[in-house]
Amino acid sequence: MAVALNQVAISEIPVKPGSLLKLSRAVEDAQLNIADAYGCILERGKRAVFVVEGDKLDAIEAAAANAGLKALNSLE
Repeated sequence: MAVALNQVAISEIPVKPGSLLKLSRAVEDAQLNIADAYGCILERGKRAVFVVEGDKLDAIEAAAANAGLKALNSLE
């Protein structure tokens, strides 16, 4: 089995329609590229996170913050 460790940006997003679009638009507006991404629910109906792998993680986190989303350093 092969395992790889990658640096990622993690953003908490509200569990409501349009939240992922908000993050996607922020990344697009900043002209950043996403290489891989996935999301998961931390608390049903309350908290979700979206995990992004890309070339400029600091810029992705900044774009998310500018869109009003919280960047996480760990799954708090």
